[in-house]
Amino acid sequence: MATYRQQFATGNTGTDTNCPSCAVALPSYDSSKKLATLQCTTMTTFGYFLRTGAGTSVRPTTNDFVYSDPYGQTPKAAGNYVLNNQTVIVVTGSVGEVTSTDICTGTIPGNGFKMSGGNASCDVFCIPSASNYLVQATSYVASGHSYSEIVAGDVMSDSAGTATFLASGYYAFAPANTETNPSSGTPGEFRLVLIAQASSPTRSYVDSVLLCASGGTCVNP
Repeated sequence: MATYRQQFATGNTGTDTNCPSCAVALPSYDSSKKLATLQCTTMTTFGYFLRTGAGTSVRPTTNDFVYSDPYGQTPKAAGNYVLNNQTVIVVTGSVGEVTSTDICTGTIPGNGFKMSGGNASCDVFCIPSASNYLVQATSYVASGHSYSEIVAGDVMSDSAGTATFLASGYYAFAPANTETNPSSGTPGEFRLVLIAQASSPTRSYVDSVLLCASGGTCVNP
């Protein structure tokens, strides 16, 4: 159940008081099960969180509250939870409060998929007469997502679980070696992704997942 503290101009009471059940469902997020360490791992569950600050963040952070149900009735147990951007939220106490965050460490289990080189334009992957791109280099996603599961926010990592720094731009990716515009035959299955960069820590993450539409254009489905 969510809590509140009565606050005055000179400070607050310092006493947590249970709120009534939230009338509107809280936003959800993907996470690992509760851990005792900061070990990177795959996403196997999800939770719900109450934002305490301004903004529209898609994942809980310090001072937020996390729950197992969408209406804030069951706080998450104290422990560490890995999110799908390699962040670890540290929950302490009995009310689901996130008191700090960290970055997970170690090897990240994942399902390998193939990547092409990057380009500043997305449409070039979709135009039949454009350059051919070989989709062959192996990359991983921090959350362990496979080719068909990749979503915005995933962090790119290599097979050892180390965050992989990729230049910002558009890339083709596929479940197996393929070409986007072979000299003969038809292209194999592939999708497109826009890679962006973040700092603290430095990492490359999926900004959006795209597809080729009729007419040789790249679209966000």
